[in-house]
Amino acid sequence: MITDEELDKRREEMNAKKNGWQPKPRKRRITDALRAYALMTTSASKGAVRDISQVEVKKTVR
Repeated sequence: MITDEELDKRREEMNAKKNGWQPKPRKRRITDALRAYALMTTSASKGAVRDISQVEVKKTVR
Protein backbone atom coordinates (compact mmCIF):
# COMPACT_ATOMS: atom_id res chain seq x y z
CA MET A 1 0.00 0.00 0.00
CA ILE A 2 1.22 3.50 -0.81
CA THR A 3 1.23 6.01 2.01
CA ASP A 4 -0.46 9.38 1.78
CA GLU A 5 2.96 11.02 2.02
CA GLU A 6 4.21 9.07 -0.99
CA LEU A 7 1.11 10.00 -2.99
CA ASP A 8 1.59 13.66 -2.10
CA LYS A 9 5.24 13.45 -3.20
CA ARG A 10 4.29 11.85 -6.52
CA ARG A 11 1.53 14.40 -7.10
CA GLU A 12 3.95 17.27 -6.48
CA GLU A 13 6.43 15.75 -8.94
CA MET A 14 3.75 15.41 -11.62
CA ASN A 15 2.49 18.95 -11.04
CA ALA A 16 6.05 20.30 -11.36
CA LYS A 17 6.42 18.85 -14.87
CA LYS A 18 5.30 20.90 -17.86
CA ASN A 19 2.86 18.25 -19.11
CA GLY A 20 3.03 15.89 -16.17
CA TRP A 21 -0.51 14.59 -16.40
CA GLN A 22 -0.56 14.18 -20.18
CA PRO A 23 0.18 10.77 -21.69
CA LYS A 24 3.50 10.38 -23.48
CA PRO A 25 3.24 10.37 -27.27
CA ARG A 26 3.63 6.95 -28.81
CA LYS A 27 3.61 5.42 -32.23
CA ARG A 28 1.21 2.57 -32.66
CA ARG A 29 -0.59 0.90 -35.49
CA ILE A 30 -4.34 1.29 -35.41
CA THR A 31 -5.93 -1.83 -36.83
CA ASP A 32 -8.59 -1.70 -39.52
CA ALA A 33 -11.03 -3.32 -37.08
CA LEU A 34 -10.52 -0.55 -34.50
CA ARG A 35 -10.80 2.11 -37.20
CA ALA A 36 -14.09 0.58 -38.41
CA TYR A 37 -15.41 0.34 -34.85
CA ALA A 38 -14.57 4.00 -34.26
CA LEU A 39 -16.51 5.00 -37.37
CA MET A 40 -19.60 3.06 -36.27
CA THR A 41 -19.66 4.01 -32.59
CA THR A 42 -21.79 6.83 -31.23
CA SER A 43 -20.53 9.26 -28.60
CA ALA A 44 -20.45 8.36 -24.91
CA SER A 45 -23.32 10.77 -24.27
CA LYS A 46 -25.45 8.57 -26.55
CA GLY A 47 -24.32 5.33 -24.93
CA ALA A 48 -21.29 4.55 -27.13
CA VAL A 49 -23.25 1.97 -29.09
CA ARG A 50 -22.59 0.82 -32.64
CA ASP A 51 -24.71 2.60 -35.24
CA ILE A 52 -24.17 1.24 -38.73
CA SER A 53 -26.13 4.12 -40.28
CA GLN A 54 -23.12 6.35 -39.60
CA VAL A 55 -21.11 4.52 -42.26
CA GLU A 56 -23.79 3.54 -44.74
CA VAL A 57 -23.45 5.26 -48.07
CA LYS A 58 -26.64 6.95 -49.12
CA LYS A 59 -27.52 6.34 -52.75
CA THR A 60 -28.56 9.34 -54.73
CA VAL A 61 -31.63 9.08 -56.95
CA ARG A 62 -31.04 10.08 -60.57
